[in-house]
Order: sequence, then C-alpha cells, then structure tokens
Amino acid sequence: MILPRSLTVWLILIAAEILHGIVRSILLVPHVGLFRSNQMGVFTGSAIILVIALVQCSGSGRLGNGNCSALASYGSS
Repeated sequence: MILPRSLTVWLILIAAEILHGIVRSILLVPHVGLFRSNQMGVFTGSAIILVIALVQCSGSGRLGNGNCSALASYGSS
C-alpha cells in the first residue's frame, strides 16, 4: 500500500518541479537574469515540495505518529 502512494507522490513532485522550471525560465529569467532566477528557484522549489508533502500528509491522516505538524516545523528548529 505504501509503494503506490510513494510513487504517486514522487511523480507529482517531478511534474511540479518540471512545471516550476518551465514557468521560471519563461517568466523570471528575462526580468532578473539566470543567476538570480536560479537563486529564487531554490526557495520556491523548496516551498512547492513542502506544500505537496503537507497536502499528502494531511490527505493520509498520518505521518509516523499521525502528526503532520512535525513536517511543517522541521526546518524551523
């Protein structure tokens, strides 16, 4: 049961990051340049991954012990 779900999340992450890269290169690179766009892309890409992880966590109702807030507070300590 966990393998199909993890593969689905993995494919969603791949698709989201591909779309993120396409949109970033079309909209952001002409305005701020490639280097600055890459720097902004690290932050926005990380935010996209965190949002997808939180949605998947809350959709399953469990993350280890059932606490999705641990995922949200992971990088804040």
